[in-house]
Amino acid sequence: MKDAAWSGAFDTPLGLNQVYSLAAPFFVSCPESNPTLPVKAFPALTTSAMPMAGQSVTFTFNSTQTDGLFAAFFSGLDTTFAPLDGSKTATIPENLVGTVYVVISSNGTMVSDDSTVAGPAILEFRLPEMARQTD
Repeated sequence: MKDAAWSGAFDTPLGLNQVYSLAAPFFVSCPESNPTLPVKAFPALTTSAMPMAGQSVTFTFNSTQTDGLFAAFFSGLDTTFAPLDGSKTATIPENLVGTVYVVISSNGTMVSDDSTVAGPAILEFRLPEMARQTD
C-alpha cells in the first residue's frame, strides 16, 4: 500500500477567506462585470526558510502588531499554537507531519477571521525516517 497513513492537506478544513487568501495571488484579473466576491484575502505570510519541527523560524508578514501574536498550525483536525516573539520568530511544534497550514493569530487558543493577522502559508514536514515505506 502506497497511501499516506496520516492526515493530509485534504483533511484540514480551512475557512472561505483562508482558501481565498491562498488562491488570490494567482488571479491576474477578473471581468469588471463580475460581482464583488464576499471574501477577503488576508495579508501574505512567508517563512525565512522551509522549517523543520522543533526549530525556530522567522515569519514575514505586514503588521505593526508584534506583541501577543501566535503561529497557529493546522494539521488534520488539530490546531497547535506557538507564541511569536518580538522579531516574529516561533519554535515549530514537534508533532507536525505532512502538509500543514499556518496563520498568524492574535488569539492563542482559537483562530477566526477576526483574529487572523496574516496567512495562511503552506508548510511541508517530512515523515520520520523510521516511518518511511521500504520496497
